[in-house]
Amino acid sequence: MPLVQEEAAFRIVESTHTSGVRSLIPPDVAMCPDCRNELKNPSNRRYRYPFITCTQCGPRLSIIQDLPYDRPATTMRAFDMCERCTKEYQDVHDRRHHAQPISCFDCGPTLWLEGASGDPLTQAREVLRKGQVLALKGIGGFHLMVRADDPQAVELLRQRKHRPYKPLALLARDIEMARTLIQCPDALLQQPAHPIVIAQKQQGAPVAENVAPGMQELGVMLPYSPVHELLINDPEDPLDFALVATSGNPSGEPIAIDNEQALKRLAGIADAFVLHDRGIAIPVEDSVIRYCADGRVLPIRRSRGYAPLPIPLAFDAPSVLAIGAEMKNTAALTVGSFAHLSGHIGDMASPQTQVAASSAREQLLAIRRAEPKLVVADMHPGYASTAVAFEQAAALEQGADVLQVQHHHAHALSLLAEHSISSGPAAVLCIDGTGYGEDGTIFGCELLSFYEDLLQPERAWHLPTFPLLGGDHAIREPWRALIGVAHAWKLPLGAAEDIAMWDGVSRNIEQGVPTSSLGRLIDAAAAALWLYGDAALPGAQESSYEGQAACEFEALAAQAAAVQVQAEHPRRAFALLLEQAGLKPAAQVAREFLERIGLYFGQALLQQPGVLGVSGGCAVNQILVQAIRRPIEQAGRVLLEHEQVPANDGGLSLGQAYAGALYLRGF
Repeated sequence: MPLVQEEAAFRIVESTHTSGVRSLIPPDVAMCPDCRNELKNPSNRRYRYPFITCTQCGPRLSIIQDLPYDRPATTMRAFDMCERCTKEYQDVHDRRHHAQPISCFDCGPTLWLEGASGDPLTQAREVLRKGQVLALKGIGGFHLMVRADDPQAVELLRQRKHRPYKPLALLARDIEMARTLIQCPDALLQQPAHPIVIAQKQQGAPVAENVAPGMQELGVMLPYSPVHELLINDPEDPLDFALVATSGNPSGEPIAIDNEQALKRLAGIADAFVLHDRGIAIPVEDSVIRYCADGRVLPIRRSRGYAPLPIPLAFDAPSVLAIGAEMKNTAALTVGSFAHLSGHIGDMASPQTQVAASSAREQLLAIRRAEPKLVVADMHPGYASTAVAFEQAAALEQGADVLQVQHHHAHALSLLAEHSISSGPAAVLCIDGTGYGEDGTIFGCELLSFYEDLLQPERAWHLPTFPLLGGDHAIREPWRALIGVAHAWKLPLGAAEDIAMWDGVSRNIEQGVPTSSLGRLIDAAAAALWLYGDAALPGAQESSYEGQAACEFEALAAQAAAVQVQAEHPRRAFALLLEQAGLKPAAQVAREFLERIGLYFGQALLQQPGVLGVSGGCAVNQILVQAIRRPIEQAGRVLLEHEQVPANDGGLSLGQAYAGALYLRGF
């Protein structure tokens, strides 16, 4: 290799900021084995140091404010390195050579328990042992924690957070404890991202039933930061129980990231606060994956440890900024042949989430030094994300046009982008709860065919529509969907004395907005088994979180063994469900319904040429997807599924960005 002019030998120089420079943004990485060993070694100078890190691990995305990734461009610039840390930083043979977050007790951030003195984590463990709620500041935001083996402590957190049923994530002390909680390969929990792994619950798992009421699975992660490690697995005082570790935010709001914000927003939830003074530049939530019975791994939420690692695209295109979905929002930015997705942000109906989403987009734009030629958004005229797209386009220095993409078209493109497919023929079954349709109805079960141009999908088939009674009320009260399905599909329903509003809603049935939503159909099925099959499905009466009835329905179906059934049109499958409710075990009825419609969907896909795939929030339902896959594989074809980004709305921004890239490629 020739020497640079005027240089005599190889040397390392300070980074310089160059306009337009392209560099990848590293994700936050869980504590490496070397740092973990030092953390537990009494003779090491970083013994029990809660901010230990090196070049292999620690905060990255959550502290970066600009590139190149050097300390002055991070929130660590507030801490001057001491002499010993400086020596390590400059030593090319040291593991901490150019480790930007390097620090120690002498020069780094400080951890404390608000309003108290003494060792903060010792006191925090006592808070947890008493059954109280702890707010803990980690790498990318706050966690709310209670001991997971105490049903009263779990209920206290649920009441304060107004989260009565949604499953809560768990923090296991170590891999041995994790094995007592769920059935999954150790490697999934121990990978560098340390995601929350949703897997089959171990029989006799030592956690309270109200951690995940009605579910057969638990979500578990291992300590990924030294703060979490020292809290639950201190070398001198380890906890002998798992912890609930849920996002530190009031329901419907983004995760808290700074001390003042947390003390104010979480004051009515937490009894104690463990804080530190290392700044968080951008909120980074925990990633979530699901380990399925057949060994497949599904991304559910792509955030800490994965974001913003790029997704390779099939071609180069001018820069595009995608605003993302209204719910489970992420943003995406294409630069060249890569798409960079932000971490999980949340639901855009919240003003606080819109602020967090704006910060995430600005970070992507600033760090990539990109000037998008196009901003892409959903078609829904009433979404906050749609309005944000037009505001963002106008705010860009050079201005930009706005392209609106139908929700399910974006789902399909998200899958095709992930698999580097840039032209048809292809067919994608898009199955979820809600998507604004071009005809003014609410889409939700659409077979989209692409004969060549991926920007020109044909709606080859869709679920027969039924009225969505009360609009968004039908999402929160699934029994309304049951009335709509029975009316539109001419199916008999029995009396429902348990629902006071039943008759009044039934009389206004013609006012419902037509929908082809599979999510609402499964809601209706759950309501039918709750009303007529004595199934314990609280979400079927009133859902307290998105998809509750559908999640409970899948969990119920999973209790039954797989059976041989025939493919049935959804109308016929629903009629069979109504006939069998109360006559057969509810779990068996639920499983047969999902198997029948899944086989039907698989056969419908087989009629299409080219690549076949499935996307959308309902594609997380593995009983359903396994049934869809079966006839396709029997025919010697392959069903494409999501492997890198979620099938749910968390992956929608990739599809929007891909639509923009395809659009600009045509010019």
